[in-house]
Amino acid sequence: MDLPETLSRTKSELDRVSPSFCLAKWLQVTIHLQNGQTHSCHHPMTHKVPLDELARDPSALHNTAHKKSLRKMMLEGKRPAECEYCWRVEDTPGSHFSDRIVKSSDPWAKPELEKIAAMDPNENVNPTYLEVSFGNECNFRCSYCHPHISSSLWASFVKHGEYVGRPTLDDLRLNGLEPLRTENNPYVKAFWDWFPSLAPDLKVFRITGGEPLVNSNTFRVLDYIEDHPLPHLQLCINSNLGVPETHFRKFIDKVAALTASGKLKNFMLFTSMDTHGLQAEYLRTGLNYQQWLGRAHTFLKELPWSLVVMSTFTSLSVPSFPGLLEDMLELNKKNPSSGPLSAKRAVLDISHLTNPPYLSAWILNENWIERLKALSTHMESLAAAHIGAHGFYDYEIHKLKRVAAWAAHSTQTPGPSRETVRAQFARFTEQYEQREGDVFLNVFPEMEDFYLDCRAALERVPV
Repeated sequence: MDLPETLSRTKSELDRVSPSFCLAKWLQVTIHLQNGQTHSCHHPMTHKVPLDELARDPSALHNTAHKKSLRKMMLEGKRPAECEYCWRVEDTPGSHFSDRIVKSSDPWAKPELEKIAAMDPNENVNPTYLEVSFGNECNFRCSYCHPHISSSLWASFVKHGEYVGRPTLDDLRLNGLEPLRTENNPYVKAFWDWFPSLAPDLKVFRITGGEPLVNSNTFRVLDYIEDHPLPHLQLCINSNLGVPETHFRKFIDKVAALTASGKLKNFMLFTSMDTHGLQAEYLRTGLNYQQWLGRAHTFLKELPWSLVVMSTFTSLSVPSFPGLLEDMLELNKKNPSSGPLSAKRAVLDISHLTNPPYLSAWILNENWIERLKALSTHMESLAAAHIGAHGFYDYEIHKLKRVAAWAAHSTQTPGPSRETVRAQFARFTEQYEQREGDVFLNVFPEMEDFYLDCRAALERVPV
């Protein structure tokens, strides 16, 4: 059965329960334990887990009264407002499959459809797909990151104030996003109270951050699986691969031991890289690009699992991106699949940055828009169909083409004009130089025309 047919069948099965029924509201959850925020499906905004609900039942990290009210609405065929992303897709003329359909089709969701449909919406349910952040401890200060996700960036905001156009620390506090220390954090304690009864039902467990490999709870998870094998589980960990060698080596050795003893079904490492070399280091303060690349090779050499390189494509990704493409090809050349399948072991997952807007590809001038289009054509020439098994898959190439099309044709949604956002970019480079010491044109000399356009915008639109 091909994908459209699979999705069409899933939609019919969901709609027989209700036209707004979605398994993700029951079975998928992301929990930010550093500030007690949760949401089911990544599209809706997070909401705070009430401590009184948590005191009664640690599964309130997922089963909040708020979510239960939405589950009830879905069973009754009503559309929760927070799910408007999917409703927009479904109301668009033509045949479109929203994430309500896509997520409900996934292996962690679809087998549970009849069971969930028959449940009382007030019942607690264990998710089958869990994403958790234990804390915001992080050794990087990425240019587009948020202080409540990186402790290093939070410290920088305390010392220097916010970047232009970014929320202040007071804004984050007002919205309940200020991180708690991991020690004595009631949300972390509740997680560990819940996890023994949760683990047998999990199919996918992804640990994110912060930087998971500097958080002791990540290694506590690995130790737990060593003592309580979960051979049905796909475990995923995000890492910037820039941690001290002792942390990296400990991580590799523990995953290797779990692999050798068959205590996991599958493992995937997710890491981030937005372009190549010094320009990547500008975007991600704390990064050593050659160290990152070496550790990616080490992971693929010593373990049989897959590596996903998440590339948040920004306006500053364009000049050096061909270098990252070449390194991805080399990762796959030197670390081919040893199994019966010919699938690559390292894949590139490209998404376009929208926030902060002054780092998005949307603000590029015509010259750099054309270079972005040429870049997508260049990646197309490196397709597996042209150069062999180590080449890029169609879906990898499609994501860069989608970024290029978006940057070329996008009209700004309600918010600052392109002129204002370019002025903000110029102001950001000043602030970045003051904080990190990197002079923009020393790192991006080929982008002088774009930089001067932004400086001119700043003279016209002070920010």
